[in-house]
Amino acid sequence: MTNPALYRELPRTEHGSPEWLTARLAGIGSSEVSALFGLVDWDSAWSIWLRKTHRTPPGSDIDTEAMFWGRALEPTIRQVACQRLGLTVETPGTLQSVERPHMLYSPDGLLSDGGLLECKNTAWFMASSWNGQMSDHAELQLHHGMYVTGAQHAYAAGLIGGNRLEVVRVDRNERLIDLVVNRCDQFWTEHVLADIEPPITGTTADRESIELLHPYVGGDLHVTRQQISALHASYRQALADENDAAKRKAAAGNQIRALMDGHDRLLVGDDVWVALKNSTFRSAAFRDAEPDLYAEYLTLASLDTSELREDHPDIYARYQAKSLDLKEVA
Repeated sequence: MTNPALYRELPRTEHGSPEWLTARLAGIGSSEVSALFGLVDWDSAWSIWLRKTHRTPPGSDIDTEAMFWGRALEPTIRQVACQRLGLTVETPGTLQSVERPHMLYSPDGLLSDGGLLECKNTAWFMASSWNGQMSDHAELQLHHGMYVTGAQHAYAAGLIGGNRLEVVRVDRNERLIDLVVNRCDQFWTEHVLADIEPPITGTTADRESIELLHPYVGGDLHVTRQQISALHASYRQALADENDAAKRKAAAGNQIRALMDGHDRLLVGDDVWVALKNSTFRSAAFRDAEPDLYAEYLTLASLDTSELREDHPDIYARYQAKSLDLKEVA
């Protein structure tokens, strides 16, 4: 069960209102925890710091298309999840930890068995993250909520691709809660309260924050060698490492292809280690080798690969690129 002595419920506010924004900036919400661990691309410690210290305009991070549909579908996901679990639900507002007021939790539901509920609307390509388990993002979010409320278990309900609902239970893990609490404490104390900027990362969130804070103006900007030299060297070294890694990957891939000796899969015993999977059609190679056939299937827009595959499956297969799919093995 939750322990009401551990938290207080803040006054309810309308989503997106000035009051809602003010309350949201007063602490770390559970949906922000994954970013503090560097596990997501859509948010980061730096972008959170910008928000909490009022360096970005209020509301600049709300009402994306994904957020809109998440809110719109939340009641339906909650209703179906509760039906499947056979539980009833309450939907409180934002809850604030008494011990750590900078930890805020806005549950999608408090369930009649004492558990928490989080509702997720996720894309079909994330299905593998929900096969009998929940995403790391959801698990961190729920443990943040379990700390605030004292709950001993929680459920994540993930609607995948709009047509498949997975409801997964997770029990309280004190070690994970300690990690979450320590990270939130560190970030709030060392960065928000101390007003010290965390490092900028390579996330999409940081790129978008930079574009918001530093809109394009054109022209030249003169800086000192001291300002740019370390960053310039770091970028050049990363580029060299990237190129070297690409060469080593290509070499290893070619060696694996040679070992495969024209087969589809490599097995050790009954375990599949490598498999070929279809990739893009090599139109240029097909054009050079079969110019007459290429011209026959060339439309005004592009090569009609669908009809080519239907009429000449052997030729299509010859120019079907194959990529390596390396399996996880023990």
